Amino acid sequence: MSKLKSFAAVILVALALVSCHDKSKFLVNTWKLDDQKFDKPIPDEGKNIAEAFLKKQREALRVTYNADGTYDHSDGINASHGTWKFNKDQTQLTCQLGTGQDVVYDVIELTKDKFVSSAKMNGADKVTYYMSPASGAPAPTPSPATETASSDTTKKAQ
Repeated sequence: MSKLKSFAAVILVALALVSCHDKSKFLVNTWKLDDQKFDKPIPDEGKNIAEAFLKKQREALRVTYNADGTYDHSDGINASHGTWKFNKDQTQLTCQLGTGQDVVYDVIELTKDKFVSSAKMNGADKVTYYMSPASGAPAPTPSPATETASSDTTKKAQ
């Protein structure tokens, strides 16, 4: 009877470990923006601006989620630091900005290679973010000298 109880305990522990997926092990990483989609279509007169903005964000936006529950965000112009936490079933990620404001993201998919989430930003329509691991550290905030130097290099290369 004792062996049966021990065997049952081992099975229960194994099942608990298999069924318990800690998504934070995937989240702790530096992520880059691949794409974003808005719930409502962008009006034709705003599409060029939105596409140019998205292109810049793809190049510069980096979010690093740290194991200690903090995160760092940089979009090439602004940088911020705050805290993050999952809800109990890890379907929502709450990021608290340095201002104390919370942004709650619905976690749609989170693997080691992909992070898809959505949120209502500034009370506006829902935005879905498609992210993948960034190679290297977050993009630094450019200085005007850096922007000029890279623009000059780009012009010379063309």
